[in-house]
Amino acid sequence: MLKNRPVHHRDRSFQVSGAVQRAGRPMPSWGYSLGGFKLSRPRGLFGRFGVRLRLLAWCILLMILFGAASGLLIDQVLFFYLEDRIEASLTQEAAEFRALATRSKPGGRLLVARETFTGVLDEFLTHNIPPQNTFYLTFADGAFHKASPRALPPLLAPDSPLTRRLAGVSLPQRSEVVTADGQRYVYLSEPLNAAGRTRGGLVLAHCVSCERQFLDQCLAVIGVIFLLALALASVIVWVGTGRVLAPLQQLLRTVRAIDELDLTRRVHLHEQSNEWSELACAFNAMLGRLEGAFQTQRHFVNEVSHELRTPLTIIRGHLELIGDDPHERAETMHIVHDELGRMHRFVESLLLLDRLERHDGLHLEPLEVDALTRECFAKARGLGRRQWHLPSAASGCRVHADRQCLTQAVLNLAHNAVKFTTHQDRIAIGSSLVDGRVHLWVSDSGPGVPLEAQGRIFECFERGSCHRQTEGNGLGLAIVRSIALAHGGEVRLQSTPGHGATFTLVLPLAPQTHRQDG
Repeated sequence: MLKNRPVHHRDRSFQVSGAVQRAGRPMPSWGYSLGGFKLSRPRGLFGRFGVRLRLLAWCILLMILFGAASGLLIDQVLFFYLEDRIEASLTQEAAEFRALATRSKPGGRLLVARETFTGVLDEFLTHNIPPQNTFYLTFADGAFHKASPRALPPLLAPDSPLTRRLAGVSLPQRSEVVTADGQRYVYLSEPLNAAGRTRGGLVLAHCVSCERQFLDQCLAVIGVIFLLALALASVIVWVGTGRVLAPLQQLLRTVRAIDELDLTRRVHLHEQSNEWSELACAFNAMLGRLEGAFQTQRHFVNEVSHELRTPLTIIRGHLELIGDDPHERAETMHIVHDELGRMHRFVESLLLLDRLERHDGLHLEPLEVDALTRECFAKARGLGRRQWHLPSAASGCRVHADRQCLTQAVLNLAHNAVKFTTHQDRIAIGSSLVDGRVHLWVSDSGPGVPLEAQGRIFECFERGSCHRQTEGNGLGLAIVRSIALAHGGEVRLQSTPGHGATFTLVLPLAPQTHRQDG
């Protein structure tokens, strides 16, 4: 019981070890300790790197993925745009050639606009300058005539197989060809027919691979710019995450500096109204609860040690001085037996508190409040000669409770009233139904409870009077409060120094209870 006991502070439980058990026990070398609680280091592949470095790595990875996806998308969009532009340019040039070669009369008959076919071809080449990577080839009577520009790639040279094949084309056609070195060309042929036979023609060719090479160079430049932007963004992210995570580093330093002997440190942040300040406030509140819990634990250990040391000292002293006189031996055994009984009651009270805090061992059943009140009153009258009164007992209502525990709570309050009153004082026990809840109370006309003690009187080892010595171990009212809390209720105190005190157990009604005024 003294090794492990849940210490409650502000309705929060912390399973803590006794000071004697913890003394001299080193914490493991890995991880940190916070008041005896082990905070292990993160493990695994990603746990070896700091949060700042992992954030930077994720940002770089996301930027690289975004840049790669954007580059592929831009490449495809520009490629399709390039294909459409080349197709539109070749189609427009072919339409201009047809418009130049023919004229429409009112009868709808097409006539050649020039006396000779070569004149038409020469005029087209003179007035139309080919765009970059575009080539114009003209043919007359099945032979190569002229080209623009004059410098032609090997594929379109006058004596190349492709050029000789295009010289004999008699119908408009569009096609493409890929050279052995991977150069891709698209061409559009527009023949010039008269009198049922082909007299010449125009071939519009464009080097798609040349445009593609220029596009790849642009993408390479964009890639270099992206890498520079990535490096700059990485520096910005590294600096920014350092500023953002600075409060976390401060929190980590505070955690490392805390041990179970000093829980007074707190995290102080300059930033206000953000997540870090909320975390710092929550962490400081947790430290406050831990500090209070350990203070309660130390107080508990000191009080338990004192309560056990006194009877043990008495027993040891009498046993060391015991003689051969039978009367003296009997008196010593009586004292030893009395002190052992005192220790037994003390340990039983501690066990009861522990069981109540864990809600363990409660035998709940519907209890008639009227009968319970009268039963407690009958038992309390045997605690001492006082002016006992039973002013009221609530009838027609029930509570769902443990009979033995509630009886013990009322008798503890009655015993407490007997300790602080005299034979002429009045003690009243009663019950009533107030606002749908059962009030089971004990009042006396004694000296009352000092104002400075009313806030802590229900704590363990607290005693209600500072002016005279009283019997007991200071657990009676703590047990009353634990019983009330275990039943979903509470205990209240109303006292004016010099005018008595009233302790009230406030309990919820049992389900499906028909309330009646008694």
